[in-house]
Amino acid sequence: GGCPLLSRALRCASPGGLRRQARRRRQGSSDAEHWRSQAETYLDEEAELSRRQAVAMMRHIWTNYEERAWGRDELKPLSGTGEDTWGGLGMTLVDALDTLWLMGFR
Repeated sequence: GGCPLLSRALRCASPGGLRRQARRRRQGSSDAEHWRSQAETYLDEEAELSRRQAVAMMRHIWTNYEERAWGRDELKPLSGTGEDTWGGLGMTLVDALDTLWLMGFR
């Protein structure tokens, strides 16, 4: 068989892939080094994708809290209304501030 597809960006079975493998063998690179490099690239790409998804989800959640329940303790997910269940301290706001800061929502 051919090389497994590691990510959307890297296809080792691409038209130039066999030529690159032959060139690497002439240069002394091992297959283990090649696959290690491929795996690192794949993991970096997947980590970036996961980071983007997490930021997008947090942006969605925070925007809805601002629009529907600003200053309330929590946002009810089904009704979309705010409710004070912790004495009206705005617990969602207090609890989320450090997460928002770490995610770059300054």
